[in-house]
Amino acid sequence: MVHQNLVGLVLMPVFRSLRTRLILPLLLAAVTATTLVAAGSYWLAARTADAQVQRRLTSIATSIDKSDFPLSRNVLVLLSELTSATWVTLDGSGRLIESSADLSERSVRDEWVRRLGELPSRPASAPEVRTIRLGGRTHWGMRLRYAGTPRRGGGAGSSDVAVLLDDSQWREIRFRAAAAPLLTGLATIGLLTAITLWLVGRLVARVRRLQRQVDGIAGGEFAGELVVGPHDELGQLATAVRGLADQLGRMWQELRQRQGQQLLHQVAGGLAHNLRNTLTGARMAIELVQRERTKWPDAGASDISASDMGASDAATKADAGSKAGDAAGLRIALGQLEQAEDYVQRLLLVSRGKQGESRPELIVDCLSGLCDGLGNTARHLGVRLTWEIDREGLVSRRVADGPTLSAAVSNLIWNAMQAGRDVRVEATCEADAGWCRIDVSDDGPGPPADVAETLFEPFVTTKPEGLGLGLSLVRRSADTLGGDASWFRRAGRTYFRLRFPLVRFPLV
Repeated sequence: MVHQNLVGLVLMPVFRSLRTRLILPLLLAAVTATTLVAAGSYWLAARTADAQVQRRLTSIATSIDKSDFPLSRNVLVLLSELTSATWVTLDGSGRLIESSADLSERSVRDEWVRRLGELPSRPASAPEVRTIRLGGRTHWGMRLRYAGTPRRGGGAGSSDVAVLLDDSQWREIRFRAAAAPLLTGLATIGLLTAITLWLVGRLVARVRRLQRQVDGIAGGEFAGELVVGPHDELGQLATAVRGLADQLGRMWQELRQRQGQQLLHQVAGGLAHNLRNTLTGARMAIELVQRERTKWPDAGASDISASDMGASDAATKADAGSKAGDAAGLRIALGQLEQAEDYVQRLLLVSRGKQGESRPELIVDCLSGLCDGLGNTARHLGVRLTWEIDREGLVSRRVADGPTLSAAVSNLIWNAMQAGRDVRVEATCEADAGWCRIDVSDDGPGPPADVAETLFEPFVTTKPEGLGLGLSLVRRSADTLGGDASWFRRAGRTYFRLRFPLVRFPLV
């Protein structure tokens, strides 16, 4: 039962506090030490006082042994004042003769006679000191045989003399000896408690702050600022926790990216599988139309006479121009479909966790193909699309994989045309001539602040109809090319920047 009570006491909330668990043992140790010191001082003072009483009474006994003057009342009073003791003379029968104290009351006198009779009568050369109770107080006393002649009414004879010392003055000495270390100890305990409370309070505050920060880390807040404080054991712990938070943040980011990439692979696989068949059918239909169009001029010439030819010269020229425009449009459409088929094929490889074979191409050729294909789209959407290509710096440069670059820039331009009405594409060779920088900017409002940090992650989109795959594929393309992708706002425009290393490609 006692063990259960102690366990219950320790499990109380107040005893689970670090402050209590640190201060309570210190207080108990200090109180115990102070009590032991005070008790030891009292014990030493008591022994010293007892020894002083013994020496004092022994000294008085020695003086009595060498004296033979009559012990009248006046003499007893003088001796009492000199020795701070009570002097009493007794006859051979134990009856009281004289006393330095006032014993006029019979009851008091009888009590003194009875108590003094308990003291053994000893010669002055060999006194025996004992304690007796008189009037409710403790006295140190001795009874000695005295050879002088005490007088009462002129009588004479041998007698005893009793000397009594009140123990109260010695008790006060003992308490005073114990009080000094006790008060000093209590004052020291109070001072140490105040200092300890202040120090422990600061320590507990740091622990609680660290606890809140660890709770935040447990809740997924890995990027929060962690206060380390002084470089002590707790500071080292905070540093370790901060390192753990950074590591968990990186692991969490990698996990999210892997999950997003895995889901992206699944979506890309399903999407590419369906689109491949559709695009193949569309390409075959356009090729069939293109082949049929190449036959129309010859067939028409065999059926039309020379007179008819002259009569319809204007119509023929108009029809020829229309056919030429249709042929150019068909070539562009066919080129776009071929690019789409290639891109879908790469999506299928990505969904299987594979990497397509790299096809190095001239950067200028990749951008020119996009310019032809996206120019019509921009005009159809009513968007102004401006190209600023550093042809002189990029003319002899190539990219490690042309289709990957085309897909990334195409995604950026499509996003820009959906966000603003003025789109600008700038392709330049950076100062050190080791990298190519392509900036696609628009005059739109820019992405919201809540997606600013995760804009390139899969399935992050600001459009209700969007899937959030375009920019994630741009970043993946940048990684494939050995570069990086980023975005920023400047002068009211939103810039998406794609950087990748340049590769020299000699023209033949």
